[in-house]
Amino acid sequence: MNINCVHMSVSERVGWVPTDNEVPEAVKSSYRWIEGLSVTEMEIMHGAYRKDNPNGAYDVSPSVQHPQN
Repeated sequence: MNINCVHMSVSERVGWVPTDNEVPEAVKSSYRWIEGLSVTEMEIMHGAYRKDNPNGAYDVSPSVQHPQN
């Protein structure tokens, strides 16, 4: 049996969001849904969600407000 498991813990800060100029035209035309997403969000969408991965599991938690010191 071949089982792959990936766990990602993502908060409101999900990493670098490339500007329109930083994404090659060929990528933008092939993946029209990436505009405004961070690289982490793109990886999640492509690898688990958009590929209809039967092994993808998601746990979406509400935002947590941390007290300021």
